[in-house]
Order: sequence, then C-alpha cells, then structure tokens
Amino acid sequence: MSNELHLENSDGLATITIDRPARMNAFTPEMIIEMAAIARALADDARCRVVAIRHVGKNLCTGGDIGDIADASVQPAATRKAAFYDGLATRAHPLMRAFRDLPQPIVIGARGHAIGLGAQFLLLADLVVASETLKISLPQVQLGHVLDHGESYLLPRQIGPRKAMELALLGDRMNAIDAERFGLINFLVPDADLDARTDELIARLLR
Repeated sequence: MSNELHLENSDGLATITIDRPARMNAFTPEMIIEMAAIARALADDARCRVVAIRHVGKNLCTGGDIGDIADASVQPAATRKAAFYDGLATRAHPLMRAFRDLPQPIVIGARGHAIGLGAQFLLLADLVVASETLKISLPQVQLGHVLDHGESYLLPRQIGPRKAMELALLGDRMNAIDAERFGLINFLVPDADLDARTDELIARLLR
C-alpha cells in the first residue's frame, strides 16, 4: 500500500482513504492502478460488507495530477494520442469497472472539490454524504479531451441528459445544493458534521 492510499479492513468495513492533501488529492497514474487493485481485492473478500471512501484534507479529489498532464502535453501529437488511449485501457476503465463490480454498497463522505475523477467517485458510489463545501466539475472540455472515466455513461442516468450535457460541454461547476437537487448526493450536511454523519450512515448499514 502506498503512502497516498490507505486501506483499513475490519469488522465488515473496508475504508479507503485518499491521502495526498498537498496536491488536493489529485491522482497519479500509479494511484489509479492501485485504487482499482484495492477494489478488485475487496470484491472477493467475503468479510467485507461495506466499502467507504474517505479523504484527508479539504478536497475529495481534483482528478489527475496536473503535473502529469502538463508533462504529456509537450509530447508529439501521435505520442499523446497513443498515451491517452493506453491510459483509458490500462487505468481509467479498469478503475471504473472495478468499482462498478463491487457487490458491497459504497459510501463516500465528500467535501471540497470533486473534479474529473473525483466526480466519478461520486457517480460510482451508492450513498454520498456531502459537506456544504462540495463543488463538482468536469473540466475535460477545458483540457481538450473527452470525459474519460465513464461520466458520459453514468452522469445522464443520474441527473438527466440535459444537465449532464451542460456540465460536459461547458465545464461549469455544480455546488452542493444543486448536487443534492439533481440527485448526485444523498445527504447534505454542514462541513463540521460530515465525518460524524458518514460514520452514522456506515454504522446503520453494518447493523
């Protein structure tokens, strides 16, 4: 297990904690691969009855690390294209499938920015407890590429095609109140209550 992802698995609860607050919990390619491997292992763990995703710091996840994106941007076009499709096949899509295949309910406690991959974690969860500070966005249009973690499939099925198109084509930010109104989150709470409310929900599921 890396220093940026932590897994605690006991008493029926598996908690995955994203711990990279200095980079706003942005994911490196290696973290994406590791996150998928954790989910696949939990799918086969008969002791595990609930999976929780939590995070250290003020933000759930701000997508892929912008440093990795910047490094890729200086490569020749053909190289960038090949790397992009390789990333989809070996990292992005396996991560999405691994969480979609989990038989256990997935609970997320989220605050701050949920950008790109961070928004995808919300879409993959079964129950989301969100702080009033939550801000969701899909910035891929601003980077000149497609929604790459399954958002184009899951988002319109959760919030409807019209609103999904707005988020995808304009890259605008959705606040926590609208996220609750459109059904992206289940429970909206004051930031100070986020951890306690998430704990309460998990305990209820385990009972």
